[in-house]
Amino acid sequence: MNENGYFKEDVDEAADRIGVSSNTMQRMLSVVQGLEPAGVAATDLRQCLVLQLEYYYPHTKNARILVTDYLEAVAEKKWAEIAAALHISEQEVTDLVDMIKSLDPKPGARFDSQTSNSPIIPDLYVKVEHGQLFMQTNDRLVPTIRISNDFTDLLQIGDTEVKTYLRDKYKKATWLSKSLEQRRYTLQKIMQAIVEKQQAFFENGTTLQPLTIKEIASRCDVHESTVSRATNDKYAHTPFGIFELKYFFSTGIPLQDGNYVSAHSIQQKIKTMIDGENPIKPLSDQMITTILNQEGVMISRRTVAKYREKLLIPSTSKRKRKTNIR
Repeated sequence: MNENGYFKEDVDEAADRIGVSSNTMQRMLSVVQGLEPAGVAATDLRQCLVLQLEYYYPHTKNARILVTDYLEAVAEKKWAEIAAALHISEQEVTDLVDMIKSLDPKPGARFDSQTSNSPIIPDLYVKVEHGQLFMQTNDRLVPTIRISNDFTDLLQIGDTEVKTYLRDKYKKATWLSKSLEQRRYTLQKIMQAIVEKQQAFFENGTTLQPLTIKEIASRCDVHESTVSRATNDKYAHTPFGIFELKYFFSTGIPLQDGNYVSAHSIQQKIKTMIDGENPIKPLSDQMITTILNQEGVMISRRTVAKYREKLLIPSTSKRKRKTNIR
C-alpha cells in the first residue's frame, strides 16, 4: 500500500509475487479492506469512499451511487442534473455531498510519520438551512461496537466456564457501547447549548458573546470538568470555517452601561486598532486602554497588554523599531 493507504498494485501480479491464486489474493484484499480505518487498502478514490460509506452510513444507497456514478458531476456542482437522475431534491443532493465531504480520501495518511500537518476532521457540523440552525455530530469518529452472532450463539451452547467468560466480555462490551453513546449525547447537548448562546455568530459571523464553561455546565446540568473534557480537542465545522470548541468560550469584559462584551471581540478590536496605527508613532498599551475606556469598555492596561501578547503582537518599542528599519 502507498502512503495514503491505497492498494496500488495489480491483484494478479501481487498474487504471483506471493504465490497464491488471484481469487485468494482478492479474498485477502477484501479482508484487509474490512479493517479500520475504513477505506484502507482501496484500489482507488471511488472505492475508498464507498468503503467508508458502507462502514459509516450503510443505509445511504444514494450516497454510494453519487460516488460511483456522479463524482465528476459532484466536482462540477451539477446539483440539478444529479437530482433529476436520482429522483431526489437538490437539497438532498447537497446533504449527500456534505456527507461525502466528511469522509477521509487518504485514510492511511494519518499513520505516515512524515506527515506533519494532518487535516482537522470536525467532530460536529453546524449548518443554516432555510433560516434555521441545525447541529449534528460526525458519527464516523465514534467507534462502532458490534457483537458477532457467533458470540451470542456460544452463549447458548457453550459450557458453564465458557458462558461465564463470555458473559463477562459481553457485559464489558455493553458498558463500552453505552459509554460511547453517553459521550456522544453529552457532546451533542453541550454543542447545542453553545449554538443557542452564540447564535448570532453561527448565523452572521458576528462577534462572540461572553461565555464560560461554568455557564454551559449549568445549562446542561453537568459538572464543569465534564464540559472541559468533552470539548477538549474537539472541532466544529461552521458556515464561517472550522473552529475548536474552546474558541466559543470567552470571558466577559464589563461595559459602563452594565452589559458585557466578550474578551475575544475586545482582542479583535485591539488588533484592528494596531493594524491601523501610525507606524511612526504606534499605540502604547496605555493609549489603547484609554481609547477603550472612552468607548465604555472597563478594561485595565495590564489586560490590554495580556491580550496583545496573546495575539503575538510586539510591544510599542519593537513595532516602532521594526518600522524604522524599513
